[in-house]
Amino acid sequence: MKKLLLFSAFAVAVSAAAQTLTVDADKVLCNVEPLIYGAGAEDVNHEIYGGLYDQKIFGEGFEEPAKVSIKGFKPYDSDWSLVSGMAQLVTAQHGKLIYTSRQISSGTVEVEVRMDNINAIAGFILNVTNAANGADAFNGYEVALNAQKGVLVLGKHQQNWQPVAETATAFNPLGEWNKIRVAISGAKLDIYLNGKLIRKYEDTSSPLKSGYIGLRSYGGSATFRNLKINDEDIAFESDSPNVSAMWTALGDGSFEHDSSSPFTGKYAQKISGKEGTGIFNMGLNRWGIGIRKDEPLYLSVYLKGTAQKVQVVLQSADGSREYARTVINGIGGLWKRFDVPLTANDTDPSGRFCLLLGEEGTVWADQVLLHTDSYPFRSDLTQAFREENLTFLRYGGTMVNAREYMTKDMIGSRLERQPYYGHWYLYSTNGFAIPEFVEFARLIGTEPTFAINIEDNPADVLALLHEIEPYNLKFIEIGNEENLNSSARRDYEHYVERYLILYDAIHKAYPDLQFINAA
Repeated sequence: MKKLLLFSAFAVAVSAAAQTLTVDADKVLCNVEPLIYGAGAEDVNHEIYGGLYDQKIFGEGFEEPAKVSIKGFKPYDSDWSLVSGMAQLVTAQHGKLIYTSRQISSGTVEVEVRMDNINAIAGFILNVTNAANGADAFNGYEVALNAQKGVLVLGKHQQNWQPVAETATAFNPLGEWNKIRVAISGAKLDIYLNGKLIRKYEDTSSPLKSGYIGLRSYGGSATFRNLKINDEDIAFESDSPNVSAMWTALGDGSFEHDSSSPFTGKYAQKISGKEGTGIFNMGLNRWGIGIRKDEPLYLSVYLKGTAQKVQVVLQSADGSREYARTVINGIGGLWKRFDVPLTANDTDPSGRFCLLLGEEGTVWADQVLLHTDSYPFRSDLTQAFREENLTFLRYGGTMVNAREYMTKDMIGSRLERQPYYGHWYLYSTNGFAIPEFVEFARLIGTEPTFAINIEDNPADVLALLHEIEPYNLKFIEIGNEENLNSSARRDYEHYVERYLILYDAIHKAYPDLQFINAA
C-alpha cells in the first residue's frame, strides 16, 4: 500500500527581515496522493435518514415505542411505553415508573424483567416516597439485576445512592426474562430470583417502612411484565392511543404497538376499527413530507389483517386538504408487500402520509417506504456531490461500534433487512447501508471505503463483499477509531485478535483488497 505523504504545492523561502516570500514553483517537495481530497459520511444528525436517503417516511419499521400514559402509574426521568401489555423503557440513561394507586408497608411484590441492553440495571424500587425527576431523586430501596456484571444489586436511596450489597447469582441473560419477588415487612426484605431465595435484608439504621412500589432501569433499556402485588395482577393499560412514536393515530379505533408477529424487527403497528381509522406520518421530526404537484411518489408497504383493503392518502399537515388517494386491495392473513404510486394534485412542502382502514376490521402494517423516482438517493444532493468532485469517500464513525451493526443485516432487499439498536439513533434501520453507500460513491465518481464492526462474522462480511463485487471495491476498514491507547492491554489484544480473524478471511477471498486500520 502506498504511503500517505506530507505534501506542499510549492517551495517557500521566507525572509523575516524583509517580510517577503520567494516562491520556486519548479521545485517539487513531494507528491500529492490522488485520493487526498475526500470526505466522511455517517448517519449522525440524520445526514443519511432525513438527508441523502430518498425515504419520506421516518419510523418506517414502527420500531419506536409508543409514548403513552399508563393507568395508575407516574413516569419520571424518561418516557415509558406499552408493548403488547408490557411496560418498556428505552433509554441509555435512566427512568422510573411509580405505581401511585396505593402504598404498601407489608406484603409481596413480583415482576418479570427483561434487560434489553447490556448496560441496564433493572428491577424494583420499594417503599418509595418523595419521587421526582433525577437518577437518585427518591427515597426507597432498590432490588435490581445488573446485566453486565451478572449480580443482584441491593441498595438504598435517600435522594442519593447507598449501595448495600451485590450478590453474584445465575440468572437468564440479556434479552430473556427473570422473575423478581420481594416479601416486604416494613424495612425487612426477603428477595427471590426465579423462585430461589437470594438474600434477606433488614434496615436498622434509618428504616424506610412504607411507600409506593415502582420499576426502574439505570444505564440501559428494559421491559417489564406480569406485575403483581400480593398475588393480584396489576395491568399495564394505556390512557392514550398505543401508536409507534413517529406516527399519530386517526379516528376512534384501537391501536396496538404489537410485538407478536412483526414482518421485520421487533414490532408492527396494529390498527382496528371502522373505515377511516388509521395513522399518519409527517417525516423526520414531524417537519412534514415534501409533496410536489404531478411528481409521482412510490409507496411500498407490508400489510396483513382481516380488513381486505386500506386507503393510502397524501394530505396537508392538518388534514384539511387532500392531494392523492389510492385504495389497496387483497390484504389477507399473511404478510404481503403492496406497491402503489401516489401523484399529488398540488404542492405542499410539509404534508403528511396517511394509512387508513378501507373497511371495518383490523390491519397490521410494517415497513412503509415512500420515495421519488431517484430512489434510493435524493437527486439534488447526488448532483451536489457530483459537482464537489471528491476523490475518496469513507462510510464509518461511531455508528459502526454499535453492537448490532452487522453486515448480515445489510444485504438483500432493503425492505426485508432487520433494523438494529444503533448508536446515534436507537431505532436504526438498514434501508440505507453499506451496499447503498458503495453504489452512491460510484455514482458520484469517487473511491469508496467503509468500516466494519470488529465483532462481525467473517462469513457475513464475505457475503456482503460478494454482493457489491460489481462496484470494484479497493479499500476496506476493519474497526472504527479503536482505542489502542487504552490502559487495559486486553482491549488492544482483543482488537488485534479480531482484526486478524477478519483480515485472514477477507484477504484470502479478495487478495487485491487493501486494508485500513482506523485506530
